[in-house]
Amino acid sequence: MNVLGSVACVHMAHHITSQDIDSTDRKRWCEYIMYRGLIKLGYARISHGGLTDTELQVGKFRLPEYSGEPDNDKLTYSPEDVPTWTHFPALFGGRYRSHYGNESEHHYHMDTPKYFTPS
Repeated sequence: MNVLGSVACVHMAHHITSQDIDSTDRKRWCEYIMYRGLIKLGYARISHGGLTDTELQVGKFRLPEYSGEPDNDKLTYSPEDVPTWTHFPALFGGRYRSHYGNESEHHYHMDTPKYFTPS
């Protein structure tokens, strides 16, 4: 398991069996989406380019269809790889690979949105 950025998150991941929605995202600092007993579908960070350090992190999940169903762990950036109902809104643009841009509107950032599928 990747080391998370805060002691509280490490405790949750190791002792409470919670999962981090995206352990590859190393620049969240103190905001994590932890979950258990769900199937992850997607993750996005939405920022406002005109306001420093202002963002919303969003996760999409579904209930498992049966006991013991494995979580989705294959990462894709392509909305075409997942059902339409799991897509994040186009209102915030497409995949944005960087941190804060010059945009003064809300937009995806930090290499999101990301989608998860079965491996």
